[in-house]
Amino acid sequence: MKGNEGSLVNIYLLLVIIVLNALVILCQIELDQHYKVTIPRMVTTILIISSLIYRLYFLYGINHFFLMTLLCITFLLIVSIKDIKNKEVPMNYLLLTIIMGFVLVWINPNVTLIESLVGGGIGVSLMILGVITRNAIGQGDGLVVMAIGILVGWQMTLAILSYGLIISACYSGYLLIIKRKSRKTKIPFVPFLFIASMIMYLL
Repeated sequence: MKGNEGSLVNIYLLLVIIVLNALVILCQIELDQHYKVTIPRMVTTILIISSLIYRLYFLYGINHFFLMTLLCITFLLIVSIKDIKNKEVPMNYLLLTIIMGFVLVWINPNVTLIESLVGGGIGVSLMILGVITRNAIGQGDGLVVMAIGILVGWQMTLAILSYGLIISACYSGYLLIIKRKSRKTKIPFVPFLFIASMIMYLL
């Protein structure tokens, strides 16, 4: 039985690795029509994604939390790529993550429906704050926080958001010190949320 379970786990992890690598590569191709899928790029992508998945598996095993965490990090990774290159939030990935969040909440013992809704409310609050401050906070950033809030609940969302703000502030301060950016320069925020999620889940 243990041998069969081990084989199933390996097959599951292999399928997850294949799907996520395909998603990331397709995302890169979608952003850049001239993007060439070379062997070094493929190897780099596969190594990064595989390391991420096996690290999550080592920490949490195969369960609902593993799936939720993987979805959160993958979503933030893909949106980060798009945010850096196009400064926009892909609505298809956003809607998919929100749907998956509401689906998982019924089978995931780690996040209740109330926690999920409150987590989404954090993102909505950021969107309202963005309107009040005349887009000092991007609406897209609020949508991203809403999506991960629905997926992982309000507690983890607050933690990721807090770490993201701290890392973003440090980076912005560094750029100001070396005079690479001005105070009015807008910096993509989603990549900092991605880094924050990596810190929260992998360290």
